[in-house]
Amino acid sequence: MKHNLLILLYFLFLTFSANAADAPKIGLALSGGGARGLSHIGVLQALEELRVPIAYLSGTSMGGLVGGLYASGLTTQELKEAATGGIDWKKVFSTVPPHEELSLRDKQQLNRFIPGLEVGLSSEQLISSGFLGGQELFLTLHRYTRGIEIPDFNQLPIPFKCVATDINKAEPVVLEKGNLAMALRATMSVPFAFSPIEIDKHLLVDGGILNNLPIDVVRKMGANVVIAINISSPVGKADQSSSFVTVALQAVDIALVQNTLQSLQSIKNSDILIEPNIEEFTSSDFEKAEILIQRGYNAIMEKSWLFTGLALSEEEYQHYHQMIKARKPQEEDRNIQPAFIHFKGNKRTEKKLLESRIENLESKTLNVEDLENVTRHLTRLNDISQVTYRITENETGEKGVLFNVDEKSWGPHYLKLGINATTGFDRRADFSTLLRHSYLNATPYGGEWINEIKLGNEYYYFTEFYQPLDYQGKFFIAPHFKLHRRFVDIYEGTNKIAKASYLVQGYRVGIDVGMNVSNRAEIRLGMRYVSDTPHLQAGENNLYPETGFHEPALAFSYLLDSSNARLFATKGSKIKLQGEYHDKSFGAKRRYSLLSLDAAHYFTPDLSFNSENKYVIKKPQITFEGRIFVSSSFGTEPPPHDYVSLGGTLLLAGYPQYSMMGSEAVFGQIGAFLNPDFIAPLKNFSDVRLFASLHSGKAWMKPERIKLQNLLTGGLGGLVWDTNFGNIFFGMGYTQGGDVRYLFSLGNEF
Repeated sequence: MKHNLLILLYFLFLTFSANAADAPKIGLALSGGGARGLSHIGVLQALEELRVPIAYLSGTSMGGLVGGLYASGLTTQELKEAATGGIDWKKVFSTVPPHEELSLRDKQQLNRFIPGLEVGLSSEQLISSGFLGGQELFLTLHRYTRGIEIPDFNQLPIPFKCVATDINKAEPVVLEKGNLAMALRATMSVPFAFSPIEIDKHLLVDGGILNNLPIDVVRKMGANVVIAINISSPVGKADQSSSFVTVALQAVDIALVQNTLQSLQSIKNSDILIEPNIEEFTSSDFEKAEILIQRGYNAIMEKSWLFTGLALSEEEYQHYHQMIKARKPQEEDRNIQPAFIHFKGNKRTEKKLLESRIENLESKTLNVEDLENVTRHLTRLNDISQVTYRITENETGEKGVLFNVDEKSWGPHYLKLGINATTGFDRRADFSTLLRHSYLNATPYGGEWINEIKLGNEYYYFTEFYQPLDYQGKFFIAPHFKLHRRFVDIYEGTNKIAKASYLVQGYRVGIDVGMNVSNRAEIRLGMRYVSDTPHLQAGENNLYPETGFHEPALAFSYLLDSSNARLFATKGSKIKLQGEYHDKSFGAKRRYSLLSLDAAHYFTPDLSFNSENKYVIKKPQITFEGRIFVSSSFGTEPPPHDYVSLGGTLLLAGYPQYSMMGSEAVFGQIGAFLNPDFIAPLKNFSDVRLFASLHSGKAWMKPERIKLQNLLTGGLGGLVWDTNFGNIFFGMGYTQGGDVRYLFSLGNEF
């Protein structure tokens, strides 16, 4: 039956071809423009309704994405569903993976360094950098293209080609074969967003840089009538105060506009140019997909008379549609029980390290979602930029999975930068920068050598060699060394004037053994030797021993992060439990111990409700945060440099930072992040929330002085931005016995 149907369709194709021998061969060229390119979906829908047959299709960037999916056999309805909900655009363009999928070490780095910014040093390249690996973009494209891989894109239901730019040769590259998802990923490699991708020895970025409207490509494919859809963004406005990124993006936009104008000059009298009315939309307005699709549809329908001579009769268009449907690649069963798992492309990453991330996959039934999760898990290895996969067969015909591993071309040495600035608009303003060097895959088990330099209110050099003891990375050992120089002001009680100011210089050397508990928690036990030498700058001279402080200590820490976001978490917890023990039995000059707990929990109540079973009303989102900080020396007497300190934005906002010190401390806070509609205009460049909290706490010099009825209460409120350069807070706080303080902080926590 199936064979007879194919024969019937073949004769229908011959009949249609004979009748249409003299008909124009219509080519459709779709330009790039980011989210504005979603209007191409409406264009395709309108052309279908007008019964305009597309013989050839070419596209660049978003035009390539929409055109490639349509050419592969997706319907306009399927494209609509993908654009308006099926594709998580925020996840596709996120600079970091979902927080829950990160390892605890990666979560800690997100808080300390500028997210998504990484500069690399390698033997092949002096300096290179990348922002997004494009893993989620590839997985999305692979899912919607059904893994199509063919020797010629002319074999697609509609012959198709897309354009990318060879960044080394400065020339356009027409992609016309191979893995369709990879081709679409290449044409979408927007500079300053996605990292380049290598295909056939070409290092490719977004095709719009040199050919944003590929009229010439579709004409060379055989079209004698071209319908060109131009949705490229207009050039913005820059001035002398514009940032480097703004100017760089402006230069890219100029290149897009200029080459688009050159393409438009090639339009002939028989061609049709359509420019949808989308001037008010930006290239990032993916949440406005429905409106953009409608604008594209309207642009065609408003000029429907232009297509009268190109339209087929209903019978002819039905024949054309059947021909297209017959050419759609047969979709095989997308579930697989792999008989083997192979890796390709890994040079620095040990095969056993990769295998440890995907244990026991062989002979299990895997679907597309399972395979996507596996590739995501592989890319959590920080030396890997992207992992792709395909179903393949071995010599005996057994099916398996081949993972192609793209290691970062700018590795294995990486640099990251963190910045931090805080002020209470008083006499003190702190500014610090932190530079981190990481050497990844230093050993077969995935060892990591870390070097950090901090400049600002504290100066230090820190180095650690983090060595997993197994391929799974469950157990590890970490020797470390720190050389520091910092200024220490010593306060007592609630006195806001320091009793003494010291310059403390010294070092710490130690070794930890630890265990990772899934990707949420870490336990460490260690031994360290501390050497601090104080130099009095002002005030009393009896707070530090004149000879300084030089002795060993045992250390313990437990870290947990089960939250679902770096900053604006809506659920989960964060716990930091740390302790030190000093005793004469192993060389300490005196016996004392320290233990501190800093814990926070996030909770978002469901405030939506159903009104008479007709509709759901949602109130502005509110996330509550509960936090507690406790520190104690358990009646022992620690030296001044080990005193716990309160004050500043996060701990008793009515007091300056570090201005309340003691061996014992308690702090509690109940706060809320609010997301009301009236702050929406502030979200043009970053996510923002209102924050308000009530707090209570105090520090004491000795345990016997602790009286909870003497806790100091207060509040804090302001705006919090989550930006690409770290957190920004601007607000005011007050604590009993302190002052009303205006507060500003920028950057990362370190």
